Amino acid sequence: EVIDDLPRAPAHGGDFCRRLEAGQNEVTVALIQGCLCWRQHPANLTQIVPGAASLARLQARMMPTMPQDLPPVLIERPRLSDAVYQQLLNDIMAQSFSVGERLPPETQLAQRFNVSRPVVREALQRLQNDGIVQSRQGSGSFVQRSPSQRVGELTQTFSLHEVLQSFELRMAIEALSARLAARHRTEAQLRQIELAANAVRAAFEQGTPLRDADYSFHRAIAVASGNLLLLETLDQLAGRLKNGMDVTLSITREAAAPRRTRVLDEHDRIVNGIRVGDPESAAIAMCYHLDQARSRLLDGQLDR
Repeated sequence: EVIDDLPRAPAHGGDFCRRLEAGQNEVTVALIQGCLCWRQHPANLTQIVPGAASLARLQARMMPTMPQDLPPVLIERPRLSDAVYQQLLNDIMAQSFSVGERLPPETQLAQRFNVSRPVVREALQRLQNDGIVQSRQGSGSFVQRSPSQRVGELTQTFSLHEVLQSFELRMAIEALSARLAARHRTEAQLRQIELAANAVRAAFEQGTPLRDADYSFHRAIAVASGNLLLLETLDQLAGRLKNGMDVTLSITREAAAPRRTRVLDEHDRIVNGIRVGDPESAAIAMCYHLDQARSRLLDGQLDR
């Protein structure tokens, strides 16, 4: 409509633009210049260039310039299901819902968090995959395990879900690592595994940091496997794996003495399977150790 009301004569259009320029309306001047050219030469779109050029000059003055050497940054937006998952997990750890208790229906949770039911459903599915809730057909979701509040404190800078996923991955690659180590280890490599296991025991007894000692134990087994890809995978994931080790070892250190004894016994079973050259025993011992560590992380009752 604005274009239809524009003066059709070039002279009138020029007067119109000069009046706009006097009012310092640069954006309107640029647009009007382009529109006037188009009205006068509709078949020749290149006549719009003067107005386009004015807009380009205006944009160059108005838009801030960015340094050319700065790399692009991708900012991830948090998902709603992550927030719902974390809040429900916090409620369970705070004993707002006890073990065996039924969680509110999806419709109520959706209203509480002001989200859609599919978002709630995704959060509940993650809690089920993590072994924290159990879904019963036609009955709803029930709390199966309740991590201690200490777990929540130790996972403030990263998610418990990520720690649990790291255990799932470790059960796959480290069981293979132990199996291959039992087949291929040398006497020198066995000695390194034994020394690393003793270092973990000493760290428990002396109260020194545990994470690096525990990682060195598992890494020594990967070295003895003779598979460089397994070793590289473990090293590339070291940061995330150590996060999980920090949580589980901190809880174990703070727990009763029998729990620490069980962890050290699990290490001894792994070492013994590798020592006697029994691949299946070594792999089973490793899987059992990691599965127990995951269970201890999820069940606050095991801290006692």
